[in-house]
Amino acid sequence: DRVFLSELKQISKKYNNFPVEWVKNQIETTISDYANVGIDIEDKYKKVIFFVDCREIKEIEELKSIFPNVVTAVIVRDKNINADNYADVDNINPIEYDYDYYIQNEKGIGDLKTKAETFCDLIFEERSKWLI
Repeated sequence: DRVFLSELKQISKKYNNFPVEWVKNQIETTISDYANVGIDIEDKYKKVIFFVDCREIKEIEELKSIFPNVVTAVIVRDKNINADNYADVDNINPIEYDYDYYIQNEKGIGDLKTKAETFCDLIFEERSKWLI
């Protein structure tokens, strides 16, 4: 039930900032795991992207303060969504934040996968320009 999950997230945020701490831990553990086998995924020439589903502005800003190379994107849909909790309200109108990229998705998961691949290519192309 989405209302229950939304309430559970709110409780875990108040208790120990679990949503942000969990994402931080997952990224740091992945970087460490790769480093343990001799792969430096933080190398500017490596093509590594972590996708994090995060809609709440405070959480986005906190993750940006922890990981300075964060690029924000939002998936925009024109569908009417009936909000029965605050997580869904953010999903209805997520444009209140100044995202770096806006990705239109009306055709479903297959189209979104293609757009995600195109998005990654764009980020890697822009990142290579930062190296100059």
